[in-house]
Amino acid sequence: MNEYKKFSTKIKKGIEEFVKIDSSAKIPENIFIASFSYISENAEIGENCQIYPNVFIGKNVKIGKNCIIYSGVNIYDDCIVGD
Repeated sequence: MNEYKKFSTKIKKGIEEFVKIDSSAKIPENIFIASFSYISENAEIGENCQIYPNVFIGKNVKIGKNCIIYSGVNIYDDCIVGD
């Protein structure tokens, strides 16, 4: 059980290939965004967030610090997640 916990809490960093981020989005340096994710206009992502593959983040979305957004999630325009 301990070995599983160590593995599952590993924090990834960086932005993988095939990610589309609008130029107006606010993205911190210490973040992970996996392939095939889309970050729309004026979206704000908090520090230490983990965004897994195939995620859509709509216009004006605000995601707080330390959030995990799992694969296939759609967060539509003007939503606030976390903080």
